[in-house]
Amino acid sequence: MIGNSVSQNLRYCVIHGHFYQPPRENPWLDIIEHQPSADPCHDWNERVYEECYRPNAYSRLLDPHGQIIDINNNYRSLSFNFGPTLLSWLEKRHPDVVDRIISADKESCARLGGHGNAVAQVYNHIIMPLASRKDQLTQIRWAKSFFKRHFSRDPEGIWLAETGINMETVRCLIEEGIRYTILAPSQAEAFRPLDHSDPLVNTAQQGIDPRRSYRVFATDEYGKTTGEHIDVFFFNESLSRNISFGGILNDANTLAAEIASNYDTEVPGNQSVVIATDGETFGHHKAFGDMCLAYFFRTAAAEHKLVPVNFGYLLSVEPPRFEATLKNAWSEGTAWSCAHGVGRWIRDCGCSTGGQSGWNQQWRGPLRQAFVNIQKSVDLEYAQTVESLGADPVSLRDDYEPFFEEEKTEPVVRYLSQHIALELLTPENIKLLRRLLAAQRYMLYSFTSCGWFFTEVTGIETVQNIAYGYRALQLGLPHQTHEYATHLFSTDLAGALSNFPGQSGATALAQHVIPFSQHTVLLAFGICVEKIVSKGTTLTTSTFGIMCSLQPLMRRDLNGMTYESFSVAIHNPKTGEEKALGVLIMHKRGGDLCGWVLDKEIIEETPALVATPSSWIAHPSAVALSLANLFAETKLALSGYFKTRVAHNTGRFYSAWLMNNQSWLDALVALDNRLPSSLTGPVEYVLNAQWNQKINETIEKKSSQKFLNDLSGLLGTAQKFGVTIDRTYASQVLQTSLTQSLFDLTAGATKELCDTIAFHLTIADRFGIPIKKHALEDIFYPVRQSTIRSLYARYQSGIAHADEIAMLEHLLDFAHRINFATGEFPFTPPLQAKL
Repeated sequence: MIGNSVSQNLRYCVIHGHFYQPPRENPWLDIIEHQPSADPCHDWNERVYEECYRPNAYSRLLDPHGQIIDINNNYRSLSFNFGPTLLSWLEKRHPDVVDRIISADKESCARLGGHGNAVAQVYNHIIMPLASRKDQLTQIRWAKSFFKRHFSRDPEGIWLAETGINMETVRCLIEEGIRYTILAPSQAEAFRPLDHSDPLVNTAQQGIDPRRSYRVFATDEYGKTTGEHIDVFFFNESLSRNISFGGILNDANTLAAEIASNYDTEVPGNQSVVIATDGETFGHHKAFGDMCLAYFFRTAAAEHKLVPVNFGYLLSVEPPRFEATLKNAWSEGTAWSCAHGVGRWIRDCGCSTGGQSGWNQQWRGPLRQAFVNIQKSVDLEYAQTVESLGADPVSLRDDYEPFFEEEKTEPVVRYLSQHIALELLTPENIKLLRRLLAAQRYMLYSFTSCGWFFTEVTGIETVQNIAYGYRALQLGLPHQTHEYATHLFSTDLAGALSNFPGQSGATALAQHVIPFSQHTVLLAFGICVEKIVSKGTTLTTSTFGIMCSLQPLMRRDLNGMTYESFSVAIHNPKTGEEKALGVLIMHKRGGDLCGWVLDKEIIEETPALVATPSSWIAHPSAVALSLANLFAETKLALSGYFKTRVAHNTGRFYSAWLMNNQSWLDALVALDNRLPSSLTGPVEYVLNAQWNQKINETIEKKSSQKFLNDLSGLLGTAQKFGVTIDRTYASQVLQTSLTQSLFDLTAGATKELCDTIAFHLTIADRFGIPIKKHALEDIFYPVRQSTIRSLYARYQSGIAHADEIAMLEHLLDFAHRINFATGEFPFTPPLQAKL
């Protein structure tokens, strides 16, 4: 453990990364749908993962030749908080990175006297001072619950969204046992020594010194101190801003020198420098910022006599000797990204990001009020229902966090039974409570800070909040009141005027949210279309975690069109929603699809509808749908089926055409004629199909020069005819194969595996097929650290057998091939290996 004697004059530093993305999930599907603006990735979470979250878990240390000498887990030395909505997404999509984040916290706990690098975050990033006391406590309690489940300890500190704080927030944090938080210096009003040996100094006269921690005492509205307190770290504002917007992340020594320049060389004793910035700075906003951090933590910090630690450790060795008071403590409070208190999230204060000259943000107040008005109705319905079952609505909601994603009924019943008598937990009451609790979750999600941060009410972040608010209305209020509640919500949102003429929060609701509110209808239609197009036989499926059961009702051919109808039962286990529907699909040979959806009750009351498509279509309650109405993810899935079907038919015709006309095409090229697009299209199609087929063969069979020659021949033919070989499919196939082979290699290295991996890399390199080599390097790293080191130690000791020496040679060759430096393993295969 690091020493803590004052006489050591240690120069502590804390670099804190606030890692966060707003919840982006479609609230009806609970998944993030495709976001084209994030291309080439599926969505922005995935894009930032590739550029930041993964690189910081596997940050490269390179030699002067650009080869990897080691891989560093930056989270071992970086103070960090991960927003629960982000870490939950990472846990589903990239559990290996979450494992490295959690193991980094455990390592820091072991190294720093039980104080871990991980810091909690208020759950879904609401501006705390603008929330009710009840909602603030829920945000903290959900954050604590999430943190403890993932990091196996209680959080010492918490990150407040946008560092938003007032005295009510302070009191809530203290009540929940939070020891510290991190703020901007601009949020401090005054300070003085804890022993009151000097009077309070206003920060307008003398800026607060961020090289020490401070104690903030809770007070009542009259300024009387209660005696309770929370400790606060004020980050170095100029240094943090330089990291975020300057160039000091270009070089680790520059970063270290900048930090070192902020200590007071005239003052004896230990000092600390605190930096806080968005974690996405390290790799996403600043390319290769993660590598700068890695070099800083590995070498530059020590060379500049800096000691990286975390906040908990710093408090244990350097407890506060000063107290501070906060600005606007008994009013709206303050935040780090608004010069006007917390105006950015409630009024047109002048703070904004993006937009055009002359735009305003007068929509902020009406938008917030619209959500406040919904919340009153949703909370009232929730409270009355829960109280009627003899439970406390607040404690039931506060204990809900571990069950957000729970699909099984039994764990939810165990949780509910801690609050409600078992005999009252009927199946209907369980479904009702799951809906109402989900509504509470989405209601809080509607207040996520990002909805107000930018310039325009019709922006994607604000529309996301509107969707959450509408989903809360849909789940949290009785069905018979939905139409009226929607009208009131829309009326309120109409006051949130856009900077685009004729648009507002109400038009955003109508255009981007309400069309998807009939999610069960859209899901039922999409599932039936998928069954017809795919010719599937499965009648029960899980789509986006929602259970769907199909039962064919009728199939008829009339006037060149095919009519198929189905009975569809939908059950969402997370929300308790259930719906029984009838779906009629009209299509021509699987294409030209449209449909009509009716409640199953209507079909049961009028059985003749099943046998009479025209009556079904003409029914006044039938919802008419086309492929354009589907959810984005459903469209993606269906596109795959259609492309496969078209490719099968097109491939047959084009292949025959090319075979019959090859000599004529060769003659045209020989005459130095460029082929017209009418001819290059079919040629390109066939050559790409042959290329993809050959790629499949190379994956399925062992390495062969013949395959390389065949691929080269196809590229040569494509070049001759002036067409392009699309390497997308080859990239996907090779990436999958290499990944699996490398995982197999970590389980047990063999010559065959090494040869296969090397051959596939040869294909990628020779033919310019893009693969994510960093993903392969991540998987291979443990092999380098364990298998190669172990074999090399036996080789150096002269006890390695022939097969071990041969394997060592293979692995070193492969390590070099994927850009690992092997200089520390000087190796010359002996003429005769030991047998």
